[in-house]
Formats: sequence, C-alpha cells, structure tokens
Amino acid sequence: MRSARTTPPALLPVTPLLLLALVLSGCSGSADPDSPSPETSAATPAPSATPSLSAEPEAAPVLDPCDMVPEATWQRFVPQRLRSRVVLTARFMRHDGILIDNDRTRYACQLTIGGEDEDASISWGYFPGIFETEDLEAMVQDAGGTVIDTLGFPALTTSDFTSSDAYAVDGTTGLFVTAYEAFDSIISGEGRASRTKDKDLLAVITALGASLDATVEQPKVALPESCPAADSPEIAAAYGPVTFARGGERDGHEWCLYRTPKQESDLTLDARHYTEDDFEQVYAANKFNPHGVELLDGPPGLIRMVSIGQDGSGNAAVLDPEAHLTVSADISNWPGGSRRMKRGTFIALATSYAEGRAAAHADDQSQP
Repeated sequence: MRSARTTPPALLPVTPLLLLALVLSGCSGSADPDSPSPETSAATPAPSATPSLSAEPEAAPVLDPCDMVPEATWQRFVPQRLRSRVVLTARFMRHDGILIDNDRTRYACQLTIGGEDEDASISWGYFPGIFETEDLEAMVQDAGGTVIDTLGFPALTTSDFTSSDAYAVDGTTGLFVTAYEAFDSIISGEGRASRTKDKDLLAVITALGASLDATVEQPKVALPESCPAADSPEIAAAYGPVTFARGGERDGHEWCLYRTPKQESDLTLDARHYTEDDFEQVYAANKFNPHGVELLDGPPGLIRMVSIGQDGSGNAAVLDPEAHLTVSADISNWPGGSRRMKRGTFIALATSYAEGRAAAHADDQSQP
C-alpha cells in the first residue's frame, strides 16, 4: 500500500522555478545571432502540429522508481508523525552534493513532506543507461566510501556535507539512495540516524536491486506515446541526434528526457495537467511575468515565455488556460558544457509539444 497521497499538491509547476533559476544564474544572455527576432520566433510555426507519437521499436516498460521500494522500507526515514503527509514524486534529478560528482542524470523517486521540494527527506532510483563498476568508482572518487560486500553486487555507502548516500551496480544498472542532511532535513536531529543510517540506506538499495532483472540491459530508447520520438524532426531540429531517451507519466505529470553524451546536455520536456482551480493559481502567478524572462505571448489566453543562456542552455514554457496545462522544454548543460542554441526551433518544439499534449488531453476528456 502506498502512502496516503502520491500526487504533489503544489500549485506552482516546475516551469517557473526552472525559469527563475535560469535568470538568477545569469542565463538571460544573448540569443543565437542567426535566429529570428522575438516577434518572428513567437510566430514561428511548429515543425508539426503535434509531436510524433510513434513509439520507438525497441521501447520497453521503464521501471518507476517509486514502485521499486516497498513502503515499509522507505518509512524508516520518516518519523511516524509525518508519514501521513508523505508525497512520492518520480522525476529526473541530479545530486546537489558538494563532493559527489553530479554530472549524471538520475531517474528518482523523491520523498517529500507535503509535496514541497525543500522538505525532501530522501530520494532513490537508478541511472538511466549503461552503468559499470568503473562509473561508480569514478563518481565517488572525491568523496570516498565504505565498500559493502554482502549484497551480491558492487555497492558502497558514502557521504558529504549535504547527504548520506549508497550506490550500487546491479548488472549494468546503477542504483542510488540519498538521505539529505541539510539543516532543515526531516531526519536531522532524530537521534537514530548515525546508528542505523547505513543499514536503512542498504535496505533501499537491496529493494532496488530485487526489482530489476540484472541480466537484461536497459534499452537505449524507451519512450511512451506521449513523448516525441527520439528521431522526430522537432527533436532533431532543437537538440540534435539522440542516443538515449526516457519518458513516463504519473498522476497528470508527463515527462521526456533526451540525451547524447557528446552534446554534454540534456533536453527534457515536461507537461502537467491541473484542475481548473489549481491552474487558475498557477496562471495568476505567471501572467505578470514575475521572473523577468522574455514573454512571447501573454494574458489573456495562452502564455509563452523563454529564457536563453549564454552557454546555449534554455527554458521555454507554455501555459494553456483552456486545457489547464503547463509544459516546458528545457536544455540544461552538464558542468562545463556549452552548445549553440537554435532559438527558433527550440521555441517551436515547446509550442508543438504543448499543442500535442493539449490535443491528447481534449481527446481523453471527450471519451465516454
């Protein structure tokens, strides 16, 4: 049985937070000099009215990290008084630690109290793509760690100033669990952490390993129909060739990830469906463009906005009041990476994806 609530109640979507982060980090820089002006870009037609919805031939079910660990296992990290407020959210993330390498995107289940990211207590999951023992060693080479030899596959526990962690490699899949140690951590100061932390971390790692078939390699591409195909024209135009892709959906949240190692960046698409009342609050928080990003279209009606970074990173967002839908397209560079942003096609991708998700939502609503 899952916790009492599995859908984040937060009213603000990921999109404005991403946009704000880009602005604060100085990513409101110049656009591609060869790209059209904002007025032209805003009217740029999408490569297609809707994303290509054909599933990749080698697509396979993608494990949901929130389903990989039993409730009794992750409950060890949450005091009894707070368990009724637990929210589990499947999402792509990177580790925010000081010593541990955060270059690798993770597919994680993030446990929060009340759905607020700042109340995150623990996250667990796996690294999409092929992961080897050498990758594990390289990732924690600065932080060090304690080798665990009782699980039947390579594993270790480690920590830095921000978290306590366990990592493992089962077959060709990298596994992780992170317990956050910020001053406002849910588990900080509970008195039992230092005695049982490693034991509890390894219980999560063990559950993750038990939920997958270590003899089967992860497919390079595994996308649901809600995501544009990895070789679709709109993805190729905005990002380039893709060698790895993942996607999924949970409780009205749909997401897609595309990456090519030589690009040193990730492209993510994100769609969230809201009730009418919740969307009104999201819309009201963004209609006056409080984040200082470039507004292409504004109220009344559809809101489109974009922020482009000096390093070729960027975020484009669309808020659709008719469908009660928010979507974002985000290109984030790995540390030290940079790329050439194709501004017009990037905006067109966000528009195309938004139109496709709105159309799909309308079809669902029309079904008897």
